[in-house]
Amino acid sequence: AYWNEKFDKLSNFELERMSFYVGEKYADFDEEGTYKCVRCARSVYSSTSKFSPAAPLDDFPTFKKSIADGIKIQKIYSFGMKQSEIQCGGCSLHLGFSFDENTESERHCLLSLCLDFEAKDNSIDLPNFTSEPKAILDHFEQQEQTAIKLIASGEGIELSERKPPTVEPEEPPTLNRQDTPQVPLETKSPKTAQAKNTHKQAPKKASSAGTQSRGIPTTSTGNFSPETRKPRSEGSASPSPDAASVRLIVAPIVLTIVG
Repeated sequence: AYWNEKFDKLSNFELERMSFYVGEKYADFDEEGTYKCVRCARSVYSSTSKFSPAAPLDDFPTFKKSIADGIKIQKIYSFGMKQSEIQCGGCSLHLGFSFDENTESERHCLLSLCLDFEAKDNSIDLPNFTSEPKAILDHFEQQEQTAIKLIASGEGIELSERKPPTVEPEEPPTLNRQDTPQVPLETKSPKTAQAKNTHKQAPKKASSAGTQSRGIPTTSTGNFSPETRKPRSEGSASPSPDAASVRLIVAPIVLTIVG
């Protein structure tokens, strides 16, 4: 096993940090068996109580309940929040956190780093971490030693602002006349456009005889005779202009003689 005395010195925060880098190898693991504390080999959970919650809570191996006397829960404050920490019932190793306690949706989210698995069938292949825990622990120790040396030397550390890379605007591609499709444009002569505009603006002609107009009625200024004129027959002829002039001349003469 990878666990040694160096891992015993890690705090809860450091275990959570390491778990981020090594991965959760038991999150999607569904073989039958028993999950044990990686430090003292105490049985803590059974595969029968393991389930996969909805995303994003499915990133950790999750269980509904533990084996009797397998764990103990401690109320702690972490990052300013009150949480329920799950510890091994034997050696008090930090295993994870409990949520929604004493409800139907209660779940125990654990760290694969702090678990070991004993399969019911020894012939199955166990999953592996994304990165080896010992290699991650060695990297953390190197970072710590580097930080200690910088602090002891008293040298200042200049933090420079990281500027985003300058991106020059791309020039639009040059298109040749042959590459551009030529669409013929519709040309209109001035006379044709004027004729269309005139046609659109021309008022409507009066309706022909025998049809009723739907416009606003107007009052006629013409003088109409109360007498109803009958249409002339085809045989009657209108008086000629000469007969009318004769009557106008003869009438004064007759009046003179009678008078």
